[in-house]
This record gives sequence, structure tokens and C-alpha cells, in this order.
Amino acid sequence: MNNVYYYELQDQIKFNTTEPIKVKDIVRSLEALEKIVKQSTKTFSKLTNSEVISAELYIQGIEEGSILEKIAIKLGFKTEENFDKFLENAHDWIVDKAKEHPVKTGLAGLVIGGMLAYGFYSLGNSADAVVVSGNYNTVIVNGAGQLGITEAAFKEAIEENKNQRRTLAKNAVEFAQTAKTEKGDVSIELGETSNVVIPADVIKAIPETAKAEPIEKTAQMDNVLLNIRSMDRDKYESGWTAIIDGVSEKRLPLDIPLTADLNVLFKQGSIRADITLYSVQRGDKLEHKRIEIRSIHTK
Repeated sequence: MNNVYYYELQDQIKFNTTEPIKVKDIVRSLEALEKIVKQSTKTFSKLTNSEVISAELYIQGIEEGSILEKIAIKLGFKTEENFDKFLENAHDWIVDKAKEHPVKTGLAGLVIGGMLAYGFYSLGNSADAVVVSGNYNTVIVNGAGQLGITEAAFKEAIEENKNQRRTLAKNAVEFAQTAKTEKGDVSIELGETSNVVIPADVIKAIPETAKAEPIEKTAQMDNVLLNIRSMDRDKYESGWTAIIDGVSEKRLPLDIPLTADLNVLFKQGSIRADITLYSVQRGDKLEHKRIEIRSIHTK
């Protein structure tokens, strides 16, 4: 039986509003925060030179007035060695007062604050891009200072999520909607001493929703089984579709090399080939679009 080792980080998030917040809006915000926390494993791993395999969000309490959320992030480690690495490298960041670097914002708040700022920054160009990018730089500088590491090192750890930055941006926008109130936008503070702050002007700059822009992806696959579903012995560029055995049940357009003999292919229900699979990713959803045959394996 494989053991999983856990460590729990505690912190708080404060929305500086005195306006009543609808329960559904708080739930929506917390669900987005949970997704951000799940994305944080690479950043925690990079900062502590360990391998964090999971990160789970727990809510320990919500206080009224300004909305104050007491949170806990439970990090999972597959091996005791990685767990020990985390404890050794993060020791000065997870105690109340370290000998050299008193951390005013806990490690959890620094990471989540950095990821939020990076998510907003990843939204792209807008009229207020300078405000958003300026806040991201401020969060990086403050976070690195609190941890006693270089700004480049902290930025690199936060941007471990760059391959999922569009999803991160969407989740960050969803989370921040609680800071958009009827009487104006308010700031978000992470940590008891508010060293990581998302100012009201940044909240004002972000949209109410963030649509994940499609990302085109390619994957080269060798010696796969293609089950041919439609054929046209007169054309190479259209009329052919296939299903990739064990990969997708969707019938996809098939691009055939000009060197192939269509009459021979026409007699076969399936072939083995080296292919390039073209897909489009929108948020967390990956949609296969077409297959390009690079070479066909002869029987």
C-alpha cells in the first residue's frame, strides 16, 4: 500500500467590502479558488525543490464585515523523501517567525496571490494593461522579498503554470468577481498583514467573465491503428475520415500523403501509420480536429 504524506498550510483572504454578498457569488468564488489551488502544485514544487502531487483547498471559516475567508491548503507528497525536502526547504516560510526572514504573509497566501496576479496579467492587452502588469510586478517583488529569494526565482515558480495560463486567467477572474460590488470595486488582501494586495483598480480592470481563447496543438504519434470510416479513391485532401484506435472515438478528417496509392487504401478497413494529430484546446477541453498521415506502415 502506497502512503501519501500531507502538510497543511493556513492563511486568509480578505475582500474589503462591507456590502452583503450573495451566497451563490461566494460559492462561485470559492469554486474558482479551489481550481487555482489545484493548479498550484508546480509552483509549490518549484519553490521548495520537492514534488507536490496534490493540493486541496479547505475553508476553515468565513467572517462577515469585510469578507474574511480562513483557508487551508493541504499539500500531498508521494514519498517521505519529497515530504522531508518540502519541510527542510520551506521551514523558514511556514513558521510564525523565521530567524532570518519573518514571513508576514504565509507561503499559501504568497503563492495564491502570485497566481492571481499572473492570471490577471495573462488576460492580455487591454486599456488598463499597465495597471494589471504593474500589480503583477509588485506582487513578484513583495513575494520574493518575503521569501528571501530573487524576484526571478519567485517569478519563475509562479509561471510554472504558463502552459495553463489561460485556464488560470479564467479562474482568477471568476474568483475576483466577489470584489466587484454594486458600490464599486474593492481590493483583495492575502495574509494577516496584507503584504499581498490586489488593488481595487486592478479589480476594475478585469472583465466579468474571461473566455478561454482556443490554442492549436499538435501531437506526433507513431505506429497507431487507424480505422478508416469513409473513403474517396479520387481525392487525397478530402473525403477520408478515420478513428484513432484507443485515442478517440470521434471520426476525424484524414489527410493522406500524395505518395499513397488510394486504390490500395480503398480496399483496407484499417491501417497502421505515423501521424500528426491536430487539436484545439479551449480552457480545460481538448478537441481533436484532424489527422495528417506522415507515413503508412506496410504489412
